[in-house]
Amino acid sequence: MYVYFFAAFVGWLLFNILVKILKISAVIALIITAVVVTIQISNSVDPRELWEQVTQYSQNI
Repeated sequence: MYVYFFAAFVGWLLFNILVKILKISAVIALIITAVVVTIQISNSVDPRELWEQVTQYSQNI
């Protein structure tokens, strides 16, 4: 009987952890989107130019 309670508890913990990870991922994605859109609007940067800079920067790392 205790095994079922333990399994339910572990399942509940895993579910809560996954929901928190998804929330954090969504917030980070929205922040990145807001930064990219702000850069594009304020500097009149073409999305292709911005992507080229990002890939060039990642290659330098």
